[in-house]
Amino acid sequence: MLMKTFLLNNDEGQLTGFEVSNLFLSSGGIAKYVRRIKGCEVTGKRRWFSADEVHVRFSFSGKRFIVWEPFGDSSRLWVGPEDGEVVPPETIDALREKFESTGRLGLSR
Repeated sequence: MLMKTFLLNNDEGQLTGFEVSNLFLSSGGIAKYVRRIKGCEVTGKRRWFSADEVHVRFSFSGKRFIVWEPFGDSSRLWVGPEDGEVVPPETIDALREKFESTGRLGLSR
């Protein structure tokens, strides 16, 4: 099963991130998925019972990203640059393509 993404653009129409369905049961599951994406390196993950809404911190193409669950109970997870990180839209789009082409079971298209 491949991951479906939902684009997020700012008011100027520039790509700022994307969302994925929250099909994972835990931060650990999300971290395992991100580890399978070629070019991603997990740098941190949320601890059990933590109030932190950021499930995973990772790097891709020399930039810092997060997987965040707004309000802690969303049906979608936000994937985008970590606060303050300036990331070209082309890098975000390349990451989105990697998310879409990496299967949940480690299979790629």
